[in-house]
Amino acid sequence: MSGRSTEEEAYSWIGDVPDEVLVHICSFLDPFGLVRAEIVCHRWRNIVSSDILWKVISLKQQKP
Repeated sequence: MSGRSTEEEAYSWIGDVPDEVLVHICSFLDPFGLVRAEIVCHRWRNIVSSDILWKVISLKQQKP
């Protein structure tokens, strides 16, 4: 056993996820979910406020 708590292991894992993957995941969130994700940490705030995420969301809304 590593001696780490489950929270520490989860934190380490999520920190390894590339920004592109987090953008993809965030693109499925509703506005309330995006606000909640934004307050998790600085990195997530930057992702939620990034132009690329909003382009992805905009393109999804345009599809019939």
